[in-house]
Amino acid sequence: MLAAPTVAPAQTTAAVPFKATLTASGHRPVALTPWRYTLRVTDLKGRPIKAQAVFRIVFVQETPPPPRLIARVSFRDRARGLYRWPTLLRGEPLQFQAVVTAKGATLTLRYTISVR
Repeated sequence: MLAAPTVAPAQTTAAVPFKATLTASGHRPVALTPWRYTLRVTDLKGRPIKAQAVFRIVFVQETPPPPRLIARVSFRDRARGLYRWPTLLRGEPLQFQAVVTAKGATLTLRYTISVR
């Protein structure tokens, strides 16, 4: 089941010359179970473009530890991945973050997570 992301762009979407969509298999993954995510990047007309992305886990706390790097990829159209959430993250307020760079602009997508 794909869930619609909670997306908070780092800048206004009018200034970004591309569209990016982050989907995943749910906002409440089960620890140690495969959790799939897909990032799709197109130009404003919907055509696939080359992009780079950095995927991170960001802790949402008053004094958070540094983000945890998951992957750094270059791709055209789609980047897919699989992650197994560790049991020690159960109940922690988290965000799965994708920082996308394409056509000289950067956009940050955030996907809220609560590990079960």
